Amino acid sequence: MKMRVCHLLGRLLYYIFSSKVVHTSDDNNTDMKVTGEESSRAENCFPMEIQRSYEEQDCLTSNISLSSKNDEDYQKANLSHNYVKKRTSQGSIIPLTELGCSSTVWTVVKNLIDCGLMDFRPDESYPSLQAASEDIHLMLRDPERFLFSNELILASGENDNMSCTVTPDIVKNKLYGRGKEKTTIIDAFCRVASSGESEAIIIRGWSGCGKSSLVANTFVPIRVAGGCIVSRKFDEVSTMSPFSVAISIFDKLCVLVKERNSNDEISDIQEKLVRVIGTNLPKLFHILPNLRELFNTGAAPSNLIQQQQVDSGLNFKGLCFAMQGFMRVISSKSSPVMFFLDDLQWADKLSLGLIHAVLSDIKKMSTVFFVGTYRSNEVQQDHVICRFTDSLESFGVGITQMRLDGMVEEDVNALISDSLCVFPRICRPLSSLVYHRTRGNPLFTIEFLETLVKHDLIQYSFRERRWVWDEDKIKEEEISSNVLHLLTTKMGTLPARRQEALKVASCFGSQMSKLAVDILSKSPKYSDLSHELEKAVRDGFLEFVGSRSLHDELTMTKFHHDKIREAAYGLIHCDERERYHHDIGMVLYSYAGVEVEEELLFSTVHHLNRGVSLLLKFPSEKRISIAQLNLRAGTRAIQQSSFKSAYSYLKVGVELLLEDSWENQSKLSINLYFLLSKAAYALGSIDDAKIMLKTIIEKVKKLDDKFDIYFLYIKTLLSKREFHEAFETCRWILSELGENLPIVLEKDKINATSSETYSMYSGLTNSEFLTMKENKCRRHIAVMKFYSQLVTVSYHAVPRQMRQYYICMWAQSNLTNGFSKLTPTCLATFSCVLINLNLDTKEGYRIGKIAVEMMHRFNVVAECAPLVYLSVYAYVAILVEPFQSCVDMMQKGYEQAMFNGDTYMAACNLAQKIPKSLICGIRLSTLDNEIRNQLKRDNGYSQKALLPYWLIYQDTISLLADGQDVTSPTIEADLLDRQSNSVPFDYLDCLSYLRLMSSYWLGQYERAVYYAERKLGDERSKFRIVTSEFYNGLALIGMFRRKRTSALMKRIKTSITELNGAAEHSQWNFQNKEYLLMAELSSISNQSNVAILEWYDKAIDRAKRSKFIHEEGLACELAGCHCSSVGERSIALTYFSEAKKCYSEWGSRMKVKFIENQIRRINATFD
Repeated sequence: MKMRVCHLLGRLLYYIFSSKVVHTSDDNNTDMKVTGEESSRAENCFPMEIQRSYEEQDCLTSNISLSSKNDEDYQKANLSHNYVKKRTSQGSIIPLTELGCSSTVWTVVKNLIDCGLMDFRPDESYPSLQAASEDIHLMLRDPERFLFSNELILASGENDNMSCTVTPDIVKNKLYGRGKEKTTIIDAFCRVASSGESEAIIIRGWSGCGKSSLVANTFVPIRVAGGCIVSRKFDEVSTMSPFSVAISIFDKLCVLVKERNSNDEISDIQEKLVRVIGTNLPKLFHILPNLRELFNTGAAPSNLIQQQQVDSGLNFKGLCFAMQGFMRVISSKSSPVMFFLDDLQWADKLSLGLIHAVLSDIKKMSTVFFVGTYRSNEVQQDHVICRFTDSLESFGVGITQMRLDGMVEEDVNALISDSLCVFPRICRPLSSLVYHRTRGNPLFTIEFLETLVKHDLIQYSFRERRWVWDEDKIKEEEISSNVLHLLTTKMGTLPARRQEALKVASCFGSQMSKLAVDILSKSPKYSDLSHELEKAVRDGFLEFVGSRSLHDELTMTKFHHDKIREAAYGLIHCDERERYHHDIGMVLYSYAGVEVEEELLFSTVHHLNRGVSLLLKFPSEKRISIAQLNLRAGTRAIQQSSFKSAYSYLKVGVELLLEDSWENQSKLSINLYFLLSKAAYALGSIDDAKIMLKTIIEKVKKLDDKFDIYFLYIKTLLSKREFHEAFETCRWILSELGENLPIVLEKDKINATSSETYSMYSGLTNSEFLTMKENKCRRHIAVMKFYSQLVTVSYHAVPRQMRQYYICMWAQSNLTNGFSKLTPTCLATFSCVLINLNLDTKEGYRIGKIAVEMMHRFNVVAECAPLVYLSVYAYVAILVEPFQSCVDMMQKGYEQAMFNGDTYMAACNLAQKIPKSLICGIRLSTLDNEIRNQLKRDNGYSQKALLPYWLIYQDTISLLADGQDVTSPTIEADLLDRQSNSVPFDYLDCLSYLRLMSSYWLGQYERAVYYAERKLGDERSKFRIVTSEFYNGLALIGMFRRKRTSALMKRIKTSITELNGAAEHSQWNFQNKEYLLMAELSSISNQSNVAILEWYDKAIDRAKRSKFIHEEGLACELAGCHCSSVGERSIALTYFSEAKKCYSEWGSRMKVKFIENQIRRINATFD
């Protein structure tokens, strides 16, 4: 019954379409005339339902008046009535295609009519009306493909004997079967945009499975959602290093930011970047050239955008920190950024490390969506990608990993159906063959289809007006099941010159610039390169990016797919590749020489260096010339912070030096070796750097020519913790420069030197300091630099008093010989000596502030800020200026050290900032998170030197937050005494200070006093001494309440005196502490309750004004305890309620619980 219904529907559609065709046909078409016999046979063949429709048509036409028989309408109606019934002599229906209908329409009608043959119907006949409905739906949904596409082909010929070449329009840019994955990517982007937290998606799969196409298909909806998209790819063979590729996405982002924002918005971005990046912007301009263009718009600070000489870019750690700050400004929830990096299997540790730094930014103030793809079959478990993803997860970055396999058979069928404009049910047998050969790999499927067409296994039939194939012949045909072999074979049929052009293009990676094409085309060997590349574009191997021809200056020639580039590169035999790259490099070099254009500098050197064995055979003059070119490339790479590339360029430059280069090319030799050691040091290859620096030291005779070399050499010694050798090297160089320094000196002489230096500085006014002229003598600058290194080394190599002596001698040399760019560091260090020796707090503070001011005067903030801010604000200004502002300046010191890539100095600033933040009462959970993040950073940078600090800070915060107990003080002290040689120089002092603090907060007064009076180290800072007296005094009062002795009272008054003196320098920092001690003293001295509460209220008010929330809570707690002890229960409850609020805000659950118990105890007495 179903087949009969389909058959009847086919007959009805035939009638309808044939009628419509006749109505639009030429009235004089003689082919439409049918005989009476044919008409009768047609009527007999048609079912009764169709016959009735014909009879109705007869009635309709017979009702037309005779007067209108000659009218056009009558003639068309009559022709339609007769022509629909025309049959062939065999009784078959005339194909609708002969009447001008689309071949797909005729296919539908014919396959429906064929259902009438029942069990003998052809395979292509419909099994049900549902199947027919699906085909009709396809025609309506995509008429361009299923109604008109084959008719366009028909326009090129009228029968099968036409000689014209017809190729199908194989679909290459449409996704099949990836809807779920596409939705996953878009949803992840929307999460990033709404939450403001960065995420990553990593997509893996075999080459050609459509990873890149999948991501590219998300670009439009993501742009509509406000996303700013930057995409790049890594290359196996490229003139750009992986790190340069990673850098380029940030550079391209600058262009997009400029295009997307108004001038006012750009001005706002400029202000934020100046605030975040500051004096490091000139270095960043060299790394991101387009950033300068961004600053050329609007009212950017002229001193920042003008060209400045930059000897060295930011090192890797500094660049990571800079990019974090950059992305915090550029990206936001309203303007999220999407980075797409393709082919991560060719990335390296540095390139992915930079992306990791941006995604794992601990401040979580950037909104970045990262998508990366890689070939899973080319990545082993130890690949950097695996460590990259694991590390992102450990940093709490949201990451989704996705695997793409080949298309399923149904999707392959859809692709073939769309490409051949044939209904899916008809091409299913062909699709099954293709699927089992290609396993659904999209690239392989497309190339396989094109091969079938090329071998005439898929042909266009002009008679049937559609694509046809022979499945048996396809099965018999031997076609490679490897897509790379398939592409190579395809290229092998090209003309030799075109193959040559593809080889040349493949040597440049995935794309080749127009400038490179133009220069190579000037050479006779590559004269037709441009012409052949354009033909390769028409062949489908390449595409033009930026324009449709090589005549446009911005045009790039790009391979359609990496596999195509691999196939092209595979045309070059492995043994010939070195020579091939060498020849390309020589052509580029011959037309530009050492002054090759910036755009082609790295490309030229890359190709030349691939054939380094050939370069070594060159004449001496040419070898030196190419060594100079490598020096230029290495210098530029260092300025761009691409140290790995710089290392490779400079290493080849060193190899090209001649045996007599140290005599005849000394400057070139020194520069190559020194920059190579600099690049090695930046990459963490300390041993390599030391070897090369030692070579320079041995070869160069004059000390004046080795200042920079020695300075870097001492840094390598410090990195290897070879403190003794570093100390002796500094001391020897200084002695050669006229600064003779003893190793050991009597204490009296050290103190005399300190007093003498103090007198020299105290006799100068601020204006005299600030108006002194700069001494630019190289030897004086060298003296200052090596004094700076000597003092740094002395923290690890000599006793504290000798370090104090060296600092004073440094300060005297600075004053005697004149100021230099290292003067701020010298003054800042000397100000610490003045404070810690108790010589003069005010004078120490004055010298420290002059150091900060001179740092800005000499414009050496980038170089000096980490040490200056650490020295001045952690040890000097903190006794005078508000704690909070000092903490902020230490944060700036930390940030500048991170910009400099000096993670040790950054950690030193943070190590001082954390305990000061504790004194400020910053929320405990905030500090705990900061420490956890620093531990992750230290682990990532393999920085373990300050690990003891982070652990004791974590322990202290845990104690203050949750009240966990501490280790036995005696056991701990003995343990630390035995380990004192292996811990940082002031760690023991820091430990005793923090143990004192936590012990008091836990109510362990005897233990607190023990830590206050048992000095575990000799590095006692003035700040710790003063604040220790606060907790020591409170603990002593707690002990006095239990056992009243005159000795305790004497010690309590000593603590109060110390706090009174500190408050004279800074009421903000210390007056609330002095008031609280006075309140407690009044309480234990049995003074009037009014006077006692007045002291407590003054302490509470002063703590609140100074924003010390924890000490405000402490004052309220102690006031409540006093009131409770004297029976003032209502007042006590008021104080305790305020204390609870303060402790809750501070984040101390331990203290909140204690106060709640106090409140319950008092409430119980009311009951």
